[in-house]
Amino acid sequence: MPGIFNIGNSYNINNKKISSKLTFDIGEKFSGKIIKKEGNEEATIRLIDGWEFQAEIDGDMDSLGNDFHRFQVEGFEDGKLKLKILSSNEKGAELVQGEFNEIIQKEGLSNGDINILRDMVKFNIPLTKDNIKDVKGLIQFLDKLQENPNEVNDFITKYLLSNDIDENSTYGNKIKTTLREFFNELKSLSKADILLFFENNID
Repeated sequence: MPGIFNIGNSYNINNKKISSKLTFDIGEKFSGKIIKKEGNEEATIRLIDGWEFQAEIDGDMDSLGNDFHRFQVEGFEDGKLKLKILSSNEKGAELVQGEFNEIIQKEGLSNGDINILRDMVKFNIPLTKDNIKDVKGLIQFLDKLQENPNEVNDFITKYLLSNDIDENSTYGNKIKTTLREFFNELKSLSKADILLFFENNID
């Protein structure tokens, strides 16, 4: 089956990944979201891993909402990728089930991680290896803090030891106070709050 290579853009949108070397096969189906309409038939598409590229769309773009939808590659003409809309009425989470399974297998995740992937998609967080690692790690840490009151003290003790700081010194007491205040605030957050921070690049 013929391949389509080097689908690219020359600009950057909100520090998202802009495609330079994406490969598609004619007839290939994938999930994507229309993030910017360039005209009656052209639009910028974002994949669930964050890559973005321009394409010519065969179908009614105005009928599509802000969710992910299925597209099929029809060809490449006049320097533009041509896509056909396959579905406009299924939920985004259902549309990307196949992609979720591929990512789970590729990154060595468990089937239980699929809910994290679904939530990341809802909050427009690209499903890159680093993003998945950071979001999963922080959510797991948040769960530990909320379930075990001793987790904060254990973390602070390990932090001070690893940095060779005397916990009874003025500096050590200052760090303990700062970390306890931080963790008390962190424990009050929900998973949705964490994802909202990631979506808006808030450290």
